[in-house]
Amino acid sequence: MRTEFVLRGTLADAVDAGAEAVSLERDVAGETVGAAVETLTDAYPALEPLVLDSKGRLRAHLALRRDGEDVRDGAWLATPLAAGERLELEPGTKGGC
Repeated sequence: MRTEFVLRGTLADAVDAGAEAVSLERDVAGETVGAAVETLTDAYPALEPLVLDSKGRLRAHLALRRDGEDVRDGAWLATPLAAGERLELEPGTKGGC
């Protein structure tokens, strides 16, 4: 199945130096967000330490949305993924007003 990934910030930079955002389409094996992330990090190894911790879990500061819905509010990497859905990955930012 084909999935669009949108990477922002340092994640985009790990794929395309100097980019603020990158949109990629990849063929994804499996039917979960975790399988899609694994496909992405296999294709772009520099992303793996930015996306996953040493135990293979999604980094807590990372925003990961499936078609705009934050997967951290549900099953995280076990979240089901259908063909054509879009995944957005963005590092969190500190600070605020």
